[in-house]
This record gives sequence, structure tokens and C-alpha cells, in this order.
Amino acid sequence: MTADSFLPLGQLGWEFILGLGLAFAGGNLWALIRPGYVERRTGKRQPRPPDPRRVTRNVVIGLAVAVIGLIGLIGSLNGS
Repeated sequence: MTADSFLPLGQLGWEFILGLGLAFAGGNLWALIRPGYVERRTGKRQPRPPDPRRVTRNVVIGLAVAVIGLIGLIGSLNGS
């Protein structure tokens, strides 16, 4: 760990941030996709998210956090 690191986290910290970002993006993406998937499979109408734009924004935020975590993890593995 150097003084010029972006965030002084170890490998476990970066893995945690990566996992949180992927979980946040994946959960919101499933909330967006699930109603159509269930309707095609069962024929029953499912409720849609109240604001799909907010769900889409949350997917983008989750992916951004995951990318930051991945970059930090790669940096920690390279020893920088």
C-alpha cells in the first residue's frame, strides 16, 4: 500500500466493493427484466417497477461501483 493509492484498501476490501456493485446492478436488472420473463413463462401478469428510469439508473450506479472495485482489485493484485 502506497501513500498515493486511490483508496487504501486491501484485496478483501476491493472484492467487497466489487461484489456490492455487482449485487446492486444484478438485483435491479432482475427487477427490470423479471415481469416480462414471468409473464411469458406463466401467462400471469406481474407488476412492473414504479419508475423504470430509477431502476436503470441504479443498474448504472451498480456497474460503476463494480468497475471501481475491479480496477482497485487489479491494482492491489499488481502491488501498486
